[in-house]
Order: sequence, then structure tokens, then C-alpha cells
Amino acid sequence: MNDPEAHRHLLTWGIEQRQWLTPWQRIPASEFEQHCLARALTAALYRKLDQQLATGQEQQFFDCLEHHSQQAWLGDFARRQALQVHLLNLFLNTEDWSPPLFQRVCRLFAWDVESAVVPIAQEQWQALHRRCEQQAWLGELRYLMQQRLPHPSARANAATLFLLATQPGQQAELAAGIVEADWQACEQLAATFATRFPDLLGMFPNHDPWFWKALIGHKDPPHGVKRAACVLTLTLALNSLPGSGLMVTLFMLPLYALGGVLAAQVGKWLLSHWTSLTQSLQDLDQRASEWCVRHKLTADRRYLVIRNGGPLLALAVVIWHWLGVLGLATYLINGAIGLLQPASAVPADRQYRWRKPLQAIYRIAGLSWLQWVFCVSMVVVIGYVQLHMPGTLLTQGRLR
Repeated sequence: MNDPEAHRHLLTWGIEQRQWLTPWQRIPASEFEQHCLARALTAALYRKLDQQLATGQEQQFFDCLEHHSQQAWLGDFARRQALQVHLLNLFLNTEDWSPPLFQRVCRLFAWDVESAVVPIAQEQWQALHRRCEQQAWLGELRYLMQQRLPHPSARANAATLFLLATQPGQQAELAAGIVEADWQACEQLAATFATRFPDLLGMFPNHDPWFWKALIGHKDPPHGVKRAACVLTLTLALNSLPGSGLMVTLFMLPLYALGGVLAAQVGKWLLSHWTSLTQSLQDLDQRASEWCVRHKLTADRRYLVIRNGGPLLALAVVIWHWLGVLGLATYLINGAIGLLQPASAVPADRQYRWRKPLQAIYRIAGLSWLQWVFCVSMVVVIGYVQLHMPGTLLTQGRLR
């Protein structure tokens, strides 16, 4: 009685085999001595549980708790309630524990029953449940992050991006290879954090779950100068048909091509100024691009609508000025076909060699067979109108 630690094995035998400290098995000691012994045993149990949970020994923690909770001396209401209060405070004050451990402890003490009475304040009990949900959520994200390489997915990429919030270097490297499906998964994760787990927002810069939008960047359409040069060359050639005739126009085609290239280079220089101007509209541009992706008008939010739409609108004005309604209709309808056509109609972005120039032209132009057919047909129609009906309003812009 005076030194429980020195007689630990005897006490263990007495507690487990003889059920000491129970109303039906009293020992030859005073009430005060029995109280001191129970307090010493309780303190030793608490220290052991504290150490095991603090060091992450969850299985040993639960085994120890399950073993002791079956001992008769802890069947006393006051001792059992004191043990439960200590456990709940231990979970509240410890940062790292897994949701499965907490759920097993709840089943052990029947806390998972709807009518269960938990010996702590309701606010604390709800806080524990929130932490359990948060830990389960973070555990799911960590699992997705671990599975990203063997089993890549948009959700796994988004989870990795969120968990790397404190490592901007790795974050930027990951964001460079992210595609539109991954950004959509980021949107879903950000909404989940903002609505279901606001307590976890501290893990993000400025407590903002939409931090990843700063990593999106922008993406210019491929071969923009080449495509603009081709369009301007055709526009110049068709515009000159009424005055020069077909043969002269074909003969002058290299000069028109040179003019188209020069005009495209001037447009590229103007584009740099337009890009600087649209920097102040970055947030609006991103929201507009997200809306277009959501409504399937574009396939990638990195193609910023305002930033890339300005040059396309300027090119439309030039085409309308030189070729009128027919030229503008050709330009707009060809673009609409590109937006509305099924994915199977889009040319594959495969490697090519200049030994196969048709394949190279097909890839650089980025047009499907339907766009090619429509574009060639409209060029023939505009050429016919220019030769046989010169001066008609169909090919005359109002600025002329």
C-alpha cells in the first residue's frame, strides 16, 4: 500500500485475478489507503495512455485502454467517468490522432449510440467530431497524394496541390503540368474546404482556399502568328481580285504572303501592349474564362478570354473591312465550328516531320476536316463574288 510501484506485479495480479478495489472483494486496508491505491493506479494508467497517444502508438493505446476498461475496479461509476473525462480531454489536447482510433474508443464506451451521454460539454464533443471529420478528410487527401504517381487522376493532382501549400516551389512545378480537369477538381476541393472545413483554412496562404488561382497563369493559342499571317494573306489576295484579276492575283501571291507576315508581326507587337493593358483585368479575365469552360465554350481556362479575345476581335474587324459580311461570316462560323464540333473531329496533336508537309500544315492550322471543307468552300465563294459581282455589299465593309 505504501509503495505501489515496488509491488506492481502483485497489484496487477490482485486487480486482475482477485478483483481488488471492488465492493465484493475488499482488502485489509482502510478506506483512505484504498483510495490512495486507486489514485496511484489511475495516475499510472493515465501516464501510460498519455505517452502512447503522444508518441503515435495508437494500437498499443487502444489495447491498453480496452484491457483496463474490462477490469472490475474501473467499473465504479466515479472512476469510469473520470477515465472517460481524461480520455476526452486527451483527444482535445492532442493534435495527431487518427479518426479510426477515435471511432473505436467511441464504440468501446458506447459514445456512438444516439442516446449516449458524454461527460464533457456539448461544444467540446462537437469540436471533437469536427476534428475527426477534418482528420478523415486530410487522410483521404494524403492517400490521394500517395497514389498520384501509380494511379494518376485529376483529384489526386488537386489534393497534392493543396497539401503542398507550404512548399511554393514544388507547387509551381506541379501546376505547370496541370490540365483543365485538374483545375476543376481544385474548384471542388476549394468549395469543400470553404463550406465544410473552415477550421482548416489556416493551412493555406492568407487563409484562402482559392490560392491556386494565382498558379493558373495563361496560355497563348499555338501558332498564333502563323495562323494570323495565313488569314491576312488570303484576305489581301481576295480583296485584290476585283481590280487585278485571277492570274495577276496568283502571280502576286508571294507579295501578299509577305504583306500578311508583316501585318502579323505588327499585330504581335501590338499584342504586347494589349497584354500589359489586360493585366489590370486579371481577376475579371479569370472569372470570364472559368465561365466559358463551365459552359463548354473553351476547353482550357488558361486561354484567357479577354487577353486572347482582343486580337481575335481585331482580326475580325480587319477581315470585315476588307471582305465584308462574307469574310466576317467565314471567320466567325469557322470559329463556331471549332467550338461546337465533337472531340473526335479535332486533329490529333501528334509529332510530324517536314518530309510530310501536308501533315505539318494540318497540325499547325489546327483545323478539323469540317473546318477545312467550310473554309475552302467560302474562299471559292468569296473569290467568285469578287470576280463576277465586284462592289457588292457582301464583300464590302462599311469602313471603306
